Amino acid sequence: AGQQEGGGAQVVKQEEETFSANAAFDPVALAKLAQQAAANEELEAQKEAVAAQQVPVQPLSPPAQDVLAAPPPPAPAAPMPDFASMPEFASMNFSMPAALSASMQTPMDLGFSSSPNAFSASMPMPMNLGLSSLPNEFSAAPAPPPAAPPGPPTMPATMPTPRPPAPAPPPPGPMSQQFVPPPMPLPGASMPRAAFAGFSLNPAAPVAQPQKDNDSVQSMLMRLQGNLQQTKQAMSVQQALMAVPQQAPPGIAAGATGMLSGVVATMQSEARLVPSAEWDGGLEQRVATASTPQEIEEVGKAVLTKFPTLPPEQIAELLRKMDRMIGMYHGEFLSELSRLLASRLRECSSTQFATLLSSFLMWSLDTRERFSEFAKDFATTAYAELPARLMEMAPHELNCCLAGFLCLGFSDQKFFTAVSRSVVARHKTFGLSQLTALLAVLAEMRLVQVDLFTSAAQVVCSRMRELRPAEMLRLLRAFAKCNVQHETLCHAISLDILGRFKDGGANAGFRVEDLCEVAWMMCILQSYNQELFALVFRQLEQAPQVGTDALCMIYECHLALDAECKDMYSKIRIPADKVQALVELYKQNRKTARRCSEHLLSDVTTVLKSLVEGTVQPDHRTSIGLLTDVAALRKRTSTDAYIHIDIDTPLSVVRPLEGDDSAAPAMLDGSVAFRRRLMQKHNLRLIAVKESEWRRLEGSKEKRRHLRTLLASLGDVLE
Repeated sequence: AGQQEGGGAQVVKQEEETFSANAAFDPVALAKLAQQAAANEELEAQKEAVAAQQVPVQPLSPPAQDVLAAPPPPAPAAPMPDFASMPEFASMNFSMPAALSASMQTPMDLGFSSSPNAFSASMPMPMNLGLSSLPNEFSAAPAPPPAAPPGPPTMPATMPTPRPPAPAPPPPGPMSQQFVPPPMPLPGASMPRAAFAGFSLNPAAPVAQPQKDNDSVQSMLMRLQGNLQQTKQAMSVQQALMAVPQQAPPGIAAGATGMLSGVVATMQSEARLVPSAEWDGGLEQRVATASTPQEIEEVGKAVLTKFPTLPPEQIAELLRKMDRMIGMYHGEFLSELSRLLASRLRECSSTQFATLLSSFLMWSLDTRERFSEFAKDFATTAYAELPARLMEMAPHELNCCLAGFLCLGFSDQKFFTAVSRSVVARHKTFGLSQLTALLAVLAEMRLVQVDLFTSAAQVVCSRMRELRPAEMLRLLRAFAKCNVQHETLCHAISLDILGRFKDGGANAGFRVEDLCEVAWMMCILQSYNQELFALVFRQLEQAPQVGTDALCMIYECHLALDAECKDMYSKIRIPADKVQALVELYKQNRKTARRCSEHLLSDVTTVLKSLVEGTVQPDHRTSIGLLTDVAALRKRTSTDAYIHIDIDTPLSVVRPLEGDDSAAPAMLDGSVAFRRRLMQKHNLRLIAVKESEWRRLEGSKEKRRHLRTLLASLGDVLE
């Protein structure tokens, strides 16, 4: 009996350990343990009540004392139901309430695993997990009522009072109605156990995160907002560059104006993001409506008074609207305005700096020239402030700054050398549209950095398909004007244009005039693709009307192809009658090619007359239709002269930005070099007189000596 009792207790203990091991992590078992714990507490209370009763006991006989000495037999343990073997197990409903289904989306394994568990090993006793109040479907079936206390013993007085029989296990049924009977407490365990509070399923209170310093958070938000604005501006460049201002300011090349007007409009629209408390709308309205001299004078005084306190964005807006008024103010007002602008530049951010400089793009040519005469302080400060910001400026902001310098005529050699070096270092961070815009601005300023142009060409060649037709023309104009030959780039552009016409036909995005300009620029860069020129000539024949400038370019292309690519040109040659028509049109529309002043032209003509015999003519037209500045003819009726002179001025050269030395040799403008190459190909003897050298000569004697030295390179022309 003792072995059976020990074995039964061990089985119950193992089952309890196994059950508790699963209960530690199984929500279904937790509910069962709650019911089991409640039943155990009630049974403990009944046991203590029975022990407290004072039942009179008569003296027992020795046999009875031996019986009492032995431990009473334990109650038979209720068999543990095997859920895995039940047929109803396969059809059980595993639906859970929302409180549990939110945290567990897969069915729970209700099998009783025998795997060891560290927690169950240390807590072998049944646990009260305090889940009786949890809204769960497992608590829908109430626990059976506790058994009534037993009455007076009916057995002989010599026998102890028997324990009540354990309740029979319920028949297997649905999961919501099954009940696992609690194990009976072991006899002799009279010491009370410490109540176990169980696990809390309520979510823990969120731990307060340490707050960062308000200044650092504000700085981070401002930085993120600035990055967002720069990204938005950079993404809008593709569409913005297509926009053309309603009134394009004269004086700037059409390419530079259309290239940057969209960016300027975007930056000016974002200027309205300034808080209304800082924006003086009344002053802006007065500037826009002032018409009489008195109103203009009062507005000028108000502008000078409020300039030190206005936000930079509104200053840029006011400058744009003061276009019509600048010419009416005297020099002292413009000098003070320049000084105030210079003082505000030091406190501006990079975006505000670019916004201020871009406002000058909206001025007319006369207004820009008038202001630039008194803008020495502003130019000096801008040249000093911008180099320190070059590496932090966004590409479109840098382009706007350079365009502002362009329209005001600021072209400091050291400054632009520093700009070109910084761009070479970060040219891969520029978008294609931004890179082409930068090269176009430098070309308009007649500045060239060969390393920058070469690096840009390498980037563009691999992504040629991403360029829009306008951007492709802008890029090719920059290379042609600066006379930077790059055969790989020209070949890539030729193939891309041919591919676009093959895919889209008339919808390729190029007008006939654009194709004529492309062909002319390819001749300047000495890149001849037969298929491209054949395409240009076909489109030219099919076009009902073509611009005069485009036809003049085609005539110069004819001269280049006939002189440099006779074999290739023989297959696509323009008919002779059409060539003659092009010559007549060219002579009618190309009246002069002069790039120098009238005084300089007259001075060179006079000195040449003193050295040669015959007729000397300025603005001479050669037999092939091209013009030269000065020519000497043996006879007045001669068609071709035996001496041709071109005068080099700042308008016929581009300045290299290869070093800090401002005396670096200049490079010829692409169109000038192309015209001179054509004249030499047709055996016309030509020399060039540099204006910078000519102006340093004193007296006619030194000028004749200098010109005689240059003419000696032509041979025996002075004999």
